[in-house]
Amino acid sequence: MTKLAVRETTGDEVQAGQEAGEAVRLVDVRERDEWEQSHIPGVLLLPLSEFAARCQGEIDPNDAIVCICEHGVRSRRAGEYLLSLGYKDVATMTGGMSVYPGPTASAAELTPSTAESGAR
Repeated sequence: MTKLAVRETTGDEVQAGQEAGEAVRLVDVRERDEWEQSHIPGVLLLPLSEFAARCQGEIDPNDAIVCICEHGVRSRRAGEYLLSLGYKDVATMTGGMSVYPGPTASAAELTPSTAESGAR
């Protein structure tokens, strides 16, 4: 069986897309405690530990998707899983949040309702 290849994108490309208003669904697959420390505003929090159970109900298969984690390992696994389900436009952010140059937020900066929802 051939392993599906997830497209790679850089933190610079993700930031540029955000600034240009590109319609890309950013999916952070880190755990909530990691997300609370620092995340890209507007990202969907979908921890890898819950990913298989929740992804089809929360990610539109027609969306362009970029999976994000801390260094790129978990996001690649999530991206491969989405491709195996038939999602077409899936990328991983190479180097993850550890190299993302754009603006980030922390849970301390969010309102209680936004923090509770995990920015979904």
